[in-house]
Amino acid sequence: MRVTGKDYAGYYQEQLLYRCASQVGYPPHTLPTIVYAPLVIDWSGAKLSKTLHVEEDAYEYLPSYLINFREFNNTLGEDGIQMLYNETRRWMNEPYRLFRNYSVYYFMELFNNE
Repeated sequence: MRVTGKDYAGYYQEQLLYRCASQVGYPPHTLPTIVYAPLVIDWSGAKLSKTLHVEEDAYEYLPSYLINFREFNNTLGEDGIQMLYNETRRWMNEPYRLFRNYSVYYFMELFNNE
């Protein structure tokens, strides 16, 4: 199984994975199943991880634990990891949750309410 962000769904997979693999002798049905993870977006709808690299300090107003794993671990620790696990498990149990984007503010609420 391969997990990737849903921004890589569609034509990209068709052209860069399946077509190339079949040309070198791998039948598509032998390739890993691809699961697309939701994107975390900022207030403007832009993908959070990409926009972090566009402008330095673009997200100064956000709690640092939302954009830096070390800060996440220092602030929320194992409880934070458990909250993330519980949330993503809901995506598997309720698949309609898997096929959408999530605002960074959604996660702020998640971590503040638990």
